Amino acid sequence: AGFHAVNAPLLKVNFVSAILPDLKTYKAVITTSAQAVLALSTLTSDRDFHLWCVGQSSKKMALDFGFQRTLTPFGHPENAVSLFNTIIQNDQGPFLYVRGK
Repeated sequence: AGFHAVNAPLLKVNFVSAILPDLKTYKAVITTSAQAVLALSTLTSDRDFHLWCVGQSSKKMALDFGFQRTLTPFGHPENAVSLFNTIIQNDQGPFLYVRGK
């Protein structure tokens, strides 16, 4: 009643070129956003490695891009920091964290 929704992007994502290491040498590749999944999908044609997504939306995007070993081991995104700390303390890696800057 009296309100009109406006869809206006406030952020523009620019992707940069990067050379990825051999992804099979990592226990998992970790992403914390759908944008990271999108970037990863353009940087490699490999879809057969463990890809951990913090949220369900990034997991869905990863599955849509054909990543075969995609999971959300964190439960809820707010649990991610606690899980990361446990992994680091127990030296369960190596992991590759794909993110923006």
